[in-house]
Amino acid sequence: MNKFVFEDLNINYQYEEKSQQNPSENLVLFLHGFGDSLKTSYSFSKEKNKNFRLAAFDFISCGASDYKQNLKLETYGKLTEFFINNILKNENNIYIVSHSLGAFSALYVNKNSKVKYTFLASPFSPWNKENLEHKKFLINHLLPENNEDKKISYFDLFYNPSNLAIVNSTKIFDKLNSDFYTKRKTAFEKMVNDQIVNFDFLSNDLYALYKDAKNYCAISGEDDKYVKIESLEELASELNFKLYKLSKTGHAIFFDSFQKVLEIILSQIKE
Repeated sequence: MNKFVFEDLNINYQYEEKSQQNPSENLVLFLHGFGDSLKTSYSFSKEKNKNFRLAAFDFISCGASDYKQNLKLETYGKLTEFFINNILKNENNIYIVSHSLGAFSALYVNKNSKVKYTFLASPFSPWNKENLEHKKFLINHLLPENNEDKKISYFDLFYNPSNLAIVNSTKIFDKLNSDFYTKRKTAFEKMVNDQIVNFDFLSNDLYALYKDAKNYCAISGEDDKYVKIESLEELASELNFKLYKLSKTGHAIFFDSFQKVLEIILSQIKE
């Protein structure tokens, strides 16, 4: 892995430059979701039948990047812009693939001349109405306070949480202590309360990004508990962007339906 400095913070990233093994002019920039890491992009790294190279980074307070308190989404957007204009300065055919909260940053840089198309997977998106029940769900799932709540929020990412691989992967949560949850809350609580579940922010700031963007589509699971498919359907109809709805797919879209998502991406890059 490599590091670059953004606002005095060390940011972890990976970047597959052109080579004899992969001389493609196309580059997919993967933007991970809330509290996640660039490791979610590894499914793309392992894919042999792809017509692109790959770049990704860990957002602040995520993965192997430095920690910061009281984060705001705009900082993530500026970080993405910095990455494109500096680390990817020699790239001119960038296709962004975002997951979940990564949609904000993807839309933030949508009009950058280097960006050719944007795929918003399981996207953070405006609600069609105030939803107190969903607001409570998101707060509890994004900011769990103990290991048991952490496991619940993790299981709810998947269409079939009883999958043995998913069940076994939760064992790592047993090693987490109260310091982990305190640190996570200090980093993200302001972002969650003031932006992610704030209906005014969703209806104005986030909506404006969707409205002003061009050359993008959304891909979402019909069984996603984190993203309300009904709100996304209304938004797609109103703003006239393509929405791919995947059956038997939860919020962990790259686990539940990776090949379907990959086919959509490959078909667009070929055009």
